[in-house]
Amino acid sequence: MEQEVDVHEMDHRPKGERDAYKLLYAGFMAAPIVAGIDKFTDKLGNWDKYLSDGVADKLPMQRHTFMQAVGLIEIAAGLLVAAKPKWGG
Repeated sequence: MEQEVDVHEMDHRPKGERDAYKLLYAGFMAAPIVAGIDKFTDKLGNWDKYLSDGVADKLPMQRHTFMQAVGLIEIAAGLLVAAKPKWGG
């Protein structure tokens, strides 16, 4: 009978590769979550300015409401990468 082995237990990559993966994983998880949260607080930037006037005029909602929806999608993407890196990455 063949024994099932967890992939994380048999990581034979060099330490540098493992460290690089962990750093990228943390970045791809944290960046969208931080940017998504900032769509609600506008502490890092005024995100409403990043949406062109031509696009904003065609939206069925206010510019700020649309950017908050984008923020929710970014937060969800960051959480997906955190929970299931192979799906979100």
